[in-house]
Amino acid sequence: MVKRGLISILLVLLCVVCVVPAMAGEKGKGRAGGDRPRVRTEWGVGVGGSYTFFKPNSELVTVTPRFGIGAKLHMGVLFNDYFALEAEIHYEGGSLMAAMPLNKEQVSRKIKTSTIDIPLMLSLRLFERVVQFDAGLLFTVMSRSEYTFNNEVMYFGSVYPTFNFTCGVGFRVGRYFLIEAHYVQPLGKTTNQFLPKLDDGSNVFKSQAQR
Repeated sequence: MVKRGLISILLVLLCVVCVVPAMAGEKGKGRAGGDRPRVRTEWGVGVGGSYTFFKPNSELVTVTPRFGIGAKLHMGVLFNDYFALEAEIHYEGGSLMAAMPLNKEQVSRKIKTSTIDIPLMLSLRLFERVVQFDAGLLFTVMSRSEYTFNNEVMYFGSVYPTFNFTCGVGFRVGRYFLIEAHYVQPLGKTTNQFLPKLDDGSNVFKSQAQR
């Protein structure tokens, strides 16, 4: 219920952020000389990949980093040629390979993950917008991860916490393409679980995932 409420609040904020500056941009188009409005919006779509470092606090569990792929919808409000406020809706799917001791043997589990992130970032554009630096908060509104045990789908728990910090750099290629890389630092830990129980008798542990 908390995450559903967070999704609703963020979607309303996104609508306000995108609609209000667009209206301001329309009002600015009537200036003498036909200059483009001081405040304007930008839109785009993109695809990309991620590499996740998963750190459980249990010494009995080891998780191999894996690649994920995703797609995003980008929205930006440009205040001038240098500063912008950016928001994205990003879906990503992937997997992790986890190993744990069971009866003195290592048992592996392939954990399938799916995530929806909404980053809100401030952006600095330099060198005629060829280079840009971004930083802000990333809200993970959905983090679903599952594995199979005894032919049943089991819930592993969220891979990423709700609140994260993100920063990155991008390079514009031509007029319509942007190549960028971001780092995501979680601002909390998640609770994950395995079945059957580990050799120490537990099946719940805390984790932290960096991207």
